[in-house]
Amino acid sequence: MATCFSNGKPKVQALQATINGLELRIDNFTRDIHQCFDEFMREVQTTLTRAINERDMAQNNQ
Repeated sequence: MATCFSNGKPKVQALQATINGLELRIDNFTRDIHQCFDEFMREVQTTLTRAINERDMAQNNQ
C-alpha cells in the first residue's frame, strides 16, 4: 500500500482515474445488460402472443 502513495498526489490521481474509468465501464455494461434483457423480454412476449393466438385460432376452428 505504501508504494501507491510514495509519490504523493500523482499516484492517487492515477488511481482515481482508474476507478472512474472502471465505474464508466460498469455503467456501460449495466446499460448493455438492461438493453439485452429488454430485447429478450420483447421476444418472449412476441413468441407467447403468437403461440396464444395460434392456440386460440386452432380452438376456434374445431
